[in-house]
Amino acid sequence: MLVCIPSAYLKQKILKKTVWYIGDSMFHAVQWSSKASFTSPPLKSIQIWAHLTGVPLDICHEEGLSLVAGLVGDLKETDEFTKNLVSLTLSHVKVAVDLTKPLPSVVEFQRQSGEVVEVMVSYPWLPPTCSHCKELGHIAKNCLQLPPPTKQASKTPTKHASKTPKKSRNTAPSTKEVASSSRELNKETASCSDSMEVERSGDVPVDHVDPHALSASCLSLLHPFP
Repeated sequence: MLVCIPSAYLKQKILKKTVWYIGDSMFHAVQWSSKASFTSPPLKSIQIWAHLTGVPLDICHEEGLSLVAGLVGDLKETDEFTKNLVSLTLSHVKVAVDLTKPLPSVVEFQRQSGEVVEVMVSYPWLPPTCSHCKELGHIAKNCLQLPPPTKQASKTPTKHASKTPKKSRNTAPSTKEVASSSRELNKETASCSDSMEVERSGDVPVDHVDPHALSASCLSLLHPFP
C-alpha cells in the first residue's frame, strides 16, 4: 500500500518509528523507490515502552537508566514523566527488544557497594501474537497462512405452522341484521296500528285496548339489540 505524505517532518517521524499498528494489523513503513519490495522484512526487533519500578533515585538519570534499561533492550528515549521525576519509584523507557527472546519481568544489577537491586519490569502494550503461525504483528483471523474454512451445507428442518383453532367471539350484529330487524319492527308496529284501526272501525271503544299489553309486545322486539 502506497501512502503519500506531503510533510517532510511527519514523513521522517513515520520512517523513524518504522513499525505502525492499525487495529489488529501491523504495517512496516519504508521509503518507496522503484526497486523497493512490497514484501515486509522479517521482524526481529521492535520498539516498545517498558515501565521500570524500583530504580534507585540516585541513578534516575539518562546514564543510570541506560544501564538498567540495557538489561531489557537498547534504550531509545524516555518521556517527560521520567525526566521531571513525577514518580520517585517509576520510570518510563522506550527500548528496542529482541523478539527472539522472552521479555523479562524482573531484572537485577549490582552496585559498587555489592548491593543487588531488583527492578520490576512491566509492558503497557505488546504486539499481538498469532496463535496459528506464532508470529508477532497480527492475530489468527488475519493470518495469511490460515487455510480458509470449509463450508458445510446445513440442513435446517422446515417447520410447519400449527393451525390454532379460532375461538368463537360474540360479535355485534351486522348492518344487514340491524336493517332486517328494523323492518320486522316496523311491520309489527304497523300491525299494531292496524289492529287499533280495526278496533276503531268496529265501533269498539278505545278504552278496551290495553296500552300496557301493546307497549310490551312492541318493546319485546327491541330487547335483543344492545
